[in-house]
Amino acid sequence: MKVDISDILKVSGASLTVEMEELIDGFDELDEFIFDTPVKLNCRLTNMGGIVKMEGHLMVDYKVKCSRCLKDIQSSLRAELKEEFAQEGQTEDDDRYTYADKVIVLDKVLKDNIILNLPARQLCRDDCKGLCPKCGIDLNNGRCNCSEEETDPRMEVLKYFFKE
Repeated sequence: MKVDISDILKVSGASLTVEMEELIDGFDELDEFIFDTPVKLNCRLTNMGGIVKMEGHLMVDYKVKCSRCLKDIQSSLRAELKEEFAQEGQTEDDDRYTYADKVIVLDKVLKDNIILNLPARQLCRDDCKGLCPKCGIDLNNGRCNCSEEETDPRMEVLKYFFKE
C-alpha cells in the first residue's frame, strides 16, 4: 500500500484521509495464521512540521486453529493505529517509520500492527475442552476412556506429603 503525501508536505498542519482495502503478502513467519482477505485501512495522515502522524484503525479477517482442539476458526482483528513517519535520512529515532520520495509505503506498518495485536491464544469458544492428552479425542464431542488416576512415578511421593 502506497500513499502519495506530496500535497500535505507543502503545508504544516495539512492532512489527508486514507481509506484503502488491499491484500498484503509476507506473513510467512506466522504459519498458524492465514490472511487471505484484504486489510481495510481507515486513517488520517497529518503533516506536523515534516513529521507525518498517522491516526486511525485497520481491520483484517484471518483463519487460525483453536489452541485447544485444533478446529479451524474464522476470526477478525481491529487495531488502532498511531504512528509517525519521518523523511528517510532525517531521523535516528527507531520508533518512527520513514518515507522517501514523498510516498509512504504502509505494508510494514500494517504488518507490524497486525502482528502486535494478534491474540496469543485463539479459542473456538470459551468453554472449549480441547483434546485428550493421551488418546487425542476431541473432548467437546464426548468423553474418552482414558484413566485419570495415572500418576507420574516421580510425583508419587507427594501423595503422602500432607497425610499424617
